[in-house]
Amino acid sequence: MKLERLFLEGCSRLAVIDRSFGNLKKLVSLNLKGCSLLRELPDLGPMRGLKELVIDGTSISQIDFREGFMKKLKILSACDCKHLTKISDSIRNLKSLKYLTLDGTTIQTLQKSIESLEKLITLSLKNCTKLTHLPEGIGKLTSLQFLDLSYTEIQKLPPSVNKLKALKVLRMRHTFIEEFPEDILNLEQLEDIDFSLCGSLKGTIHYDIWRLSSLAILNLSRTKISGLPPSISRLSRLERLDISRCRKLQSLPELPSVSIIRDDN
Repeated sequence: MKLERLFLEGCSRLAVIDRSFGNLKKLVSLNLKGCSLLRELPDLGPMRGLKELVIDGTSISQIDFREGFMKKLKILSACDCKHLTKISDSIRNLKSLKYLTLDGTTIQTLQKSIESLEKLITLSLKNCTKLTHLPEGIGKLTSLQFLDLSYTEIQKLPPSVNKLKALKVLRMRHTFIEEFPEDILNLEQLEDIDFSLCGSLKGTIHYDIWRLSSLAILNLSRTKISGLPPSISRLSRLERLDISRCRKLQSLPELPSVSIIRDDN
């Protein structure tokens, strides 16, 4: 009854968890990663002290978070849950959630209620190949520092991303964006941008890129960008610029002391 941490990672034959599991009211961490036959979670409501829930690689198709329960949950990882097509609107009840990773799930969109997660620091949606857009309210995640949308079907960021003032890392590798998003240009904490392998990304990078005063890494490799603005020279913290395989890019403006990766072979 005093058990705080339960690790069942890799128990590939575990298909059912008994109802008595709900009696573990002191549980802080539950790891079910790789329990590939598991289709349903037990009632987690009584576990009011639960802070970490890892269900990567299970066959769970839905997760409901009842109001008043799991108020202390900080980490929710559901990577590679191939049957997970939707995140319940009840996720708004996870007021303490800081890390949400849904890489490799089959979700098509995020519920509007995601905007209620005011303490969220990390949101990873990498390899969610059916995800086509983000909700407009994404800008209300004012604590968000890391956002990974790589290998999704996303074509455009909602304008409200300009309110993500704490954002440090934006990864959109191999997405379908067509132009450098102007709405991120006032994110002064942004340090790392990865738009590599975005085959639809073209045109000239906006002049106001100089406003990204904390930018240290800019990856534009294998895109169709045709020009960089002279103002890029004002990015005093820029350390790495990757423009390899950018075959439309003919010339470079003056740059600060920076490591440039350019391989057109």
